[in-house]
Amino acid sequence: MNICIIIGTVLVFGIITFLSRPKASKKKTREELLRELADILEGYLSVIKDKEDCYSISFEHENGLFVYEDIKINGFGQESYKSYLRIHSEKKFNLFFAEKKTGGYVKTDIRIASEMGEEDVISQRIFNLPSSLDEFKVVTDNDLLAKKLLEDKQVIKVLTSVKKTSARGIRMIPLRIIDGEITFEFEERENFLKGLSGFGRGIDVLEECVSHLKVVFDALEKCKVEE
Repeated sequence: MNICIIIGTVLVFGIITFLSRPKASKKKTREELLRELADILEGYLSVIKDKEDCYSISFEHENGLFVYEDIKINGFGQESYKSYLRIHSEKKFNLFFAEKKTGGYVKTDIRIASEMGEEDVISQRIFNLPSSLDEFKVVTDNDLLAKKLLEDKQVIKVLTSVKKTSARGIRMIPLRIIDGEITFEFEERENFLKGLSGFGRGIDVLEECVSHLKVVFDALEKCKVEE
């Protein structure tokens, strides 16, 4: 066979092989991932007013109106992001948990804690918390309503299931109520958001948190405290 034909055949085969290779997948932008999430949740993606590069997704689940927020945080010369899941209640009060051993608060709760007097830090014995939450103390500005809510076994089950140890080694419960808004803070925001593109663990985590917040919301709506 003519050497030119052989070389030509090899070149053509090489070109075909090169062109038929799967193209490297383009890395999705943060906004593209959030739009994917909005589609999955059948919700609405919008920019949060007065906040730079921050987004929210409003969606409904089991007659509850939820908001997922993806917040950009600027600090110390670098950018970071935090994610939150929220559902609003008409019962305006604050409730969160601090580790007994350190007495410290989760940083997002410092402002609220500073606005409360020492009398607002309620003894755990009043609430009769189970041993599964023994490492925490309760911080609230409405002891009667908080006590009523924490008598619900399903609420205790949720709180027990979400408690964790932070990167700094502090025991924490990332579920709290601030001005009547039940909020869950995702600690590992980056891994969570990346997981959405594969419709894998990221979605599972979000669905689980939606269920947790709905349990607390329903229990809080049922709470009746005599004035």
